[in-house]
Amino acid sequence: MPDVVTEPDKVNPETVPVPPIEVTVPEPVAVLNDTASNKDTVLSNTDIFAFPTFYKDECFPLGLLEALRWSLPVITTNEGAITEIVKENVNGYIIEQHNSLALADKLEILINNPNIRKQMGAAGRSKFEKEFTLDVFENKMAYLLNDILKNSVN
Repeated sequence: MPDVVTEPDKVNPETVPVPPIEVTVPEPVAVLNDTASNKDTVLSNTDIFAFPTFYKDECFPLGLLEALRWSLPVITTNEGAITEIVKENVNGYIIEQHNSLALADKLEILINNPNIRKQMGAAGRSKFEKEFTLDVFENKMAYLLNDILKNSVN
């Protein structure tokens, strides 16, 4: 079994305020960065999407929508409108910012429980289809624009 070791970001070492945590996982784990060019390939081969942001101006992270689109359970923090995307214990987990122990705990739960991963992933995909597709966006935008035009004529 491979080990996953969290460590501070070398550019921003204050991002992990507690000592590194070592976790043993039952299967290979990859930490991927700079995947914009092949995100669909990466996400289609991913089991869990972790986005533990604490960026104060994080509004509505599109990466979380991508995770839902690919039926991935999400672990994230409560910042901006993230709770409009991720519902606790439904399609993922919301953890406290800067809490690496909570992150490790939720990762361990999802790593060791493929049925929970699949349930949360399916719930996320369903939410994506109902609320976040391009068709849904276009319909909402058309409704708003028509409403504005109707009210400006009166």
